Amino acid sequence: MITRTVSKNPRTTRGDLVNDLQRAATKVTKATISNTLRRQGLKSCSARRVPLLKPVHIQARLKFAREHLDDPEEDWENVIWKTEKGVTLVASVPLPVAYMKRLKKTQIKLYADGA
Repeated sequence: MITRTVSKNPRTTRGDLVNDLQRAATKVTKATISNTLRRQGLKSCSARRVPLLKPVHIQARLKFAREHLDDPEEDWENVIWKTEKGVTLVASVPLPVAYMKRLKKTQIKLYADGA
């Protein structure tokens, strides 16, 4: 039941699974849920907040970077960078959790975040 539920909805939390099993008259702990999912090849990870960049977005960022390559440093002092903004967001809002199968190295795609 645990792996079936997580397969249907990867954002299911361990607490939700514990509550579902308690309604079915089965008492388990969050640690048991984690161990069971790990044995089934599912791992816990932070869910992505935003979709990955599409090739058109990557090209637009590269074009912007090339256009502003020779701008003086003073022009960039009032710019809020994505990483600076993200520090306050990460500190104040916890990331949702999702479960996913472990990927082989050949299945992993690398994405560049061109600021």
